Amino acid sequence: MPDGAQLSFIPGDEVQKRVTAHVKAILKQQRQPSPAELVAELDSEIGIVARWDLESVLTTLCGDKKLPRQARDYLTLPSRRRRPQAGPPGRGGA
Repeated sequence: MPDGAQLSFIPGDEVQKRVTAHVKAILKQQRQPSPAELVAELDSEIGIVARWDLESVLTTLCGDKKLPRQARDYLTLPSRRRRPQAGPPGRGGA
């Protein structure tokens, strides 16, 4: 965003629709940008306000059975992915 530019605050429903459409377009193109790349792309295309709706859009799309399993797996939030169990704190580390 250029210096001195003002943020455009689009009503919430409109932002959510645009974020949903953009993520679906990415999936249709069979792209899988990293989380940082996805956020940067949304910032560029929609604006920083897209970040506010991103988690709810991803959650909704993860439950959309019309999307292929591969797409839903990609959209799964990292916090929901199964992580390997760590050992007890203070053992075998640095």
